[in-house]
Amino acid sequence: LLGARTAMSYGTLLVAAVALPFSMLFACLSANGRKKITNWLWVAPVPALAAAIFGIWNYPVMLSGPPYHITLMLDASGCMLMLAASLLWIASGVFVPAFFRGRGLGGSFPLCWLLTLIGSMGIFLAADLASFLVFYALVSLPAYGLVIYDGTPAPRRAGAIYIGFALLGENLLLVGFVLLASNDPGGSLIVAGRYSSPLVHALVHAMNEALGSVGKTVAYTKPVEAGPGL
Repeated sequence: LLGARTAMSYGTLLVAAVALPFSMLFACLSANGRKKITNWLWVAPVPALAAAIFGIWNYPVMLSGPPYHITLMLDASGCMLMLAASLLWIASGVFVPAFFRGRGLGGSFPLCWLLTLIGSMGIFLAADLASFLVFYALVSLPAYGLVIYDGTPAPRRAGAIYIGFALLGENLLLVGFVLLASNDPGGSLIVAGRYSSPLVHALVHAMNEALGSVGKTVAYTKPVEAGPGL
């Protein structure tokens, strides 16, 4: 069993893996900030590297705040993948200032770099479907800005091809989830958030019925009176 202090420290590392690059985005709000943050991009993946090195597998960290809830967790395969990815991102961050020296930094490059990094680390950590889809979008769509960094015709053509494949990939991913659910009728489960509206709960009930989950993975009970007789 994990000690409370160890668990809290590791949970902090998982959160910091996406929170640090997210906080660095604020430096991109001004031109001067974007120029300065370029020299420190390599720092952003360091918490992810630490989480991968000191990884405690299958320990979930839940971040709750209505109406959205995020669950982060690192398993054995995710740990190895994030270790390799974070090292590559650190190397990339070290290389960026030298690459743009004398060329002029593209205005949106640091912003796109950080957003793509958040998605790249997030897909290894996401332990719920909604978070995975958000992180997947972040790792694919903002990378368009990295492809067209100098705005010349050749990178723009490459960027158009890239964004087409990225959007195709996201749609195929959604189709895959639908096929996975339909391949196992009654074996799926859709859950509404704690703070979701009555309409969302009604839609979730209808989808569970359509999937054949009622009576298998879903069981309804009569409301229980709190403190009867009081």
